[in-house]
Amino acid sequence: MNRSLKLLASLLTLSAAGHLQGAPEAKPVLPVISIQQVVTRDPTTYAMWIARNNEVIKGKLGVEKFFHVYLGQAAGEDAGAVFAVMAADSFATLTKTWQAVQDDPAAADSRSHLNAIRDLGPRTLLKAVRYDGANPGASLFNTLALLSDEAGYLKATDQLRLLLDTHDLKDAKINVYRVTAGRCTYSHLVSINLPSEERLAVFLDAMTTEPAFADWVAAAGKYRTVVRNGTYREITR
Repeated sequence: MNRSLKLLASLLTLSAAGHLQGAPEAKPVLPVISIQQVVTRDPTTYAMWIARNNEVIKGKLGVEKFFHVYLGQAAGEDAGAVFAVMAADSFATLTKTWQAVQDDPAAADSRSHLNAIRDLGPRTLLKAVRYDGANPGASLFNTLALLSDEAGYLKATDQLRLLLDTHDLKDAKINVYRVTAGRCTYSHLVSINLPSEERLAVFLDAMTTEPAFADWVAAAGKYRTVVRNGTYREITR
């Protein structure tokens, strides 16, 4: 390549880089979720058959672990309860993915086994208004709350993020979901997502012993009324 061509190539490269750097960042997609409460005496077997459905969905659509299964722990009336959670980038995608397996023979076989060991409880559809992400095999601290000022509360979660980061809890994810359909006693689900029960325990210790966290909880009270809270563990297989 002669000198003129090299110079032209360099200028084009710099120009493209400048356009990329100056382009506005795309807004992140905030997911939607469906939470289906399940009554079963055998959560382990339930999770096993749900895993079969996940295999069907992965084979058909390439979606990894469409269903996630959680077990209530120190969760009041939810203790021992099972929850099947589906997530997608939109309600349209959520519905399309779910419907894709309804007539699949393998999925139908899984449902027949599931129906023998479960009863379905309430189902809720929610839209994320803040989403930091999720840890695989997560342990959760969930708060059901009535928000009087969603925007104010979301700003408050930015302060909570700073507290978590400065208290060795950078692996904690803050996710806030607004109820879209199925609302009963709360308007929002606030879910602190951690990678293990041990890390959840560290979070609980910080929340109950560190004055800065107590101050945050008191300040957040102007934006929300807590309905109830509890801990949950993912048992997806």
